[in-house]
Amino acid sequence: MDTTSEKPSKNTRDYIALDIGKASLAVCAETLEATLGNNPAGIAALLKICRKHAAPFVVCESGSYTAPLLAALRKHSIPLAIVPGGRVRHFAKGIGIFAKTDAIDARLLRRFAQETQPQPTAAPAPELAQLRQLLDARTDTVSRLTQIAGKLENATGTLRRHLLEERRWQERRRQKTDAQLDIHVKTHPALQADEQRLTAVKGMGSLTARTLLAHAPEVRDIRDKTLAALCGVAPCPNQSGSLDKGSRIRGGRQAIRNILHMAALSAIRHNTILRKFYLHLLSRGKSKSVALVAVMRKLLMLAHRLLSNPHFNLA
Repeated sequence: MDTTSEKPSKNTRDYIALDIGKASLAVCAETLEATLGNNPAGIAALLKICRKHAAPFVVCESGSYTAPLLAALRKHSIPLAIVPGGRVRHFAKGIGIFAKTDAIDARLLRRFAQETQPQPTAAPAPELAQLRQLLDARTDTVSRLTQIAGKLENATGTLRRHLLEERRWQERRRQKTDAQLDIHVKTHPALQADEQRLTAVKGMGSLTARTLLAHAPEVRDIRDKTLAALCGVAPCPNQSGSLDKGSRIRGGRQAIRNILHMAALSAIRHNTILRKFYLHLLSRGKSKSVALVAVMRKLLMLAHRLLSNPHFNLA
C-alpha cells in the first residue's frame, strides 16, 4: 500500500455519497438527491444511478446496515470508500454545519469526500471477513458476561437466579465461538501461519493475533507512524505557545487499541526484552501509562515486521 502517492484529481471521480439507515439510503450525487430503500429494490436503483456516471465513486460511513449494499457495489466493480463517522462530524463542525438529517448528512459526506479524496476501501479477504464476524460475536458475549458480573454483586432472589442462568448460557456461547475460531484458523493455512508467527512473541496470544489480522489487515503493508495512527497508538501532542499538555493517544481502531493494551500488560510481565524497555522508560521519568503505550507500539511494529518479512527472525 503506497501511502505517499499523490491523490487523484478532484475531476476524476463522480462522488456518490450515501447516508445508510436501517430502512433507507439517502443519496447525494452531483445532480441528484434521492431517498431509496435499503433493500434489494433500493440497491438496484442505486446501481442504475451509478451506471449513469462516467466514474462513480461511492462514499459512506461504516455501520450495521451496510453489508448487502457493499457486497452489491463490489460485485459490480464500483469503487467505494468507507470513512470514519467521527471525522465527518468534526468536518461538519469545522464548516459550521450543526443540523443533522439523512439528506444533510449525505450532502455533507459528499463535500467531505471532495475535500479529502479518500482512498478506495479494499474488500476484505473472505477468510478475514469471517474471522472478524466470529471475533465480533465473541466480543459481544464477553461484554454481556461483564455486565452480568456487575449485576450479580447486588442481585438476590429471582433476579440472581436469572442472571446465573444467563451467565451459564453465555459461557457456553463463548466456548462454542472459541471452538469455531480455532476451526476457522486451522482450515486456512495462510491464516494459521500468520497466527503462529505472531504468537511466537511473548505477550501476544491467539486472541491478539486474530484481532490484528481481522481488524487491521493493513498491518502487513504499512508501518511506523501511519500504522500507529491507524491503530490508535500514535501520540498526539497538545501544545500551544509555551503551554505543553503532553501527548495522548486518540482515535484509531478501538478493537486493536484494546487488544494491544491487554497484550502489553502481558508482555511487560513475560517478555524479557519488552519488560526491560518498559522499566527503562520508567527510570527516565515516564509515567506507567506512557510506558505502556510505548510497549503497545513496539508490539504493533513487531507484528508488521513478522508479517511483512517472512525471513525476519525473533532470535
